[in-house]
Amino acid sequence: MDKTDGIDFCQNVDVLVLGAGLAGLRAAWAAAEEDPAARVVVASASPAPSGSSFANQNDRLGMQVCFTQHDRDDFAAEALAMGRPGRVEPELVRALAEDSLPRYQDLRALGLSFVLDASGEPVRHSGCFSPSSRRAVVFTSLGTAYHVFRRKAEALGVRFLDGLLARGLVTDPGDGGRVRGALLADQAGRMHPVAAQATVMALGGPAPLFERSQAGPRTPGWSYALLARAGARLINANFLQYMWAELPTRIFWDLAGAARNGLRLRAPHGGVVDLPAGLGELALARGAHCPFGHGLPDAALDAFVLAQADGDGSVEALTRNGSAVRVAPAAHAGNGGAIVDAHGRTTVPGLYACGECASGMHGANRIGGAMVTATQVFGARAGRHAAGHLKRLSETSDRSFTELAVSSCPASGQEDPEERGQVFEYLARTLQKNLAMQKSPCAGEVADDLAKRCAAASDWQARLALETGLTLLNGSPKHFSLNE
Repeated sequence: MDKTDGIDFCQNVDVLVLGAGLAGLRAAWAAAEEDPAARVVVASASPAPSGSSFANQNDRLGMQVCFTQHDRDDFAAEALAMGRPGRVEPELVRALAEDSLPRYQDLRALGLSFVLDASGEPVRHSGCFSPSSRRAVVFTSLGTAYHVFRRKAEALGVRFLDGLLARGLVTDPGDGGRVRGALLADQAGRMHPVAAQATVMALGGPAPLFERSQAGPRTPGWSYALLARAGARLINANFLQYMWAELPTRIFWDLAGAARNGLRLRAPHGGVVDLPAGLGELALARGAHCPFGHGLPDAALDAFVLAQADGDGSVEALTRNGSAVRVAPAAHAGNGGAIVDAHGRTTVPGLYACGECASGMHGANRIGGAMVTATQVFGARAGRHAAGHLKRLSETSDRSFTELAVSSCPASGQEDPEERGQVFEYLARTLQKNLAMQKSPCAGEVADDLAKRCAAASDWQARLALETGLTLLNGSPKHFSLNE
């Protein structure tokens, strides 16, 4: 049978954006504004709001905005300090600070619902890991925000391909591994090749792969594997944000507040344990940030609570008045991704990344609201540069691009929903147990098991998920032959 059976006709575009969250939508907007003649296309899994961008349970998001030079200097110093022990690039932090104000002004002009005071100025807040600052502004009505972004892009001529998952990035070994577009798949398993001069990865982070997460719907979680397969260099992949969440609602649980108010824990053996005095003293510092703090002294408080988890990974927390609540870590957002330059370019020609697919502007920990800022700053920079440096090459023929796609992406036709479901369930439990907040002592053995399962997997979605799980456990990607 012809290897191209089951593959739709090839579409030729100039800029292909993968993902329709805040980063992808901003990239498409910027590309269309930079070159009105460019054919800009956004491919996403759904026409509805998706991913962490529009999933906040309080229907609001914070954004770091540096209104003054003093703000910019303080933000840069804090971001670099909080990024340790991860890798943070000063050039990218400065770009984030410098562009934050114009990108905020774009959103005000777009009509997003920012919380304003009586004079019409944005109400300013502190941010996680930055308790003394007042740089964070808040907008609400996230579903409306999605449609406002989409209408803006469509008004500029951006075309949307909804209902498609990215199966692989198409690379050209004859041109230095340049990314030439992507192979997409619909729900029926039929493949849709899209040739592009520039491709922007904005598919979100890996939180959906965990058993408990606060990530939004319709985001697969395997962007790291797609980036790694294309040859992009990843950094900070093992640094995710984790929040304590009540079960089963998954609303935020305030560990610091509980620790200040006589928190006791039900131990796995059934007894009740009190917080050691030294750990209780960390509650004040822990109250300065909602997510777990990688490498921070107050992480010892989280570790003690997590040590009381029972077989399903949850903890029974008891308050002074005797009430009880079950809590567990929930994966929130990734701080890792492809290392990019100031234009959003990855280490692979033709490939850009932004949002949770990109890293270097933050490291192990991220100031609250800085991710929204990063989606707008680096989404705009990536889209603008991608459209501004088009070579106007001749269009790729259906046959040649499809053959290139088949050779650079996993073998066609590998759809096994039963295996996929089993792998997703196994991986979710495994990551939750061995990676949430702290790496398990058994992580090496777990990684070996994941590697074996990955080599044996036939379903393409299962394999991408397993490869991403390995990247999270190892901190760097492990490459597999697609013929294994």
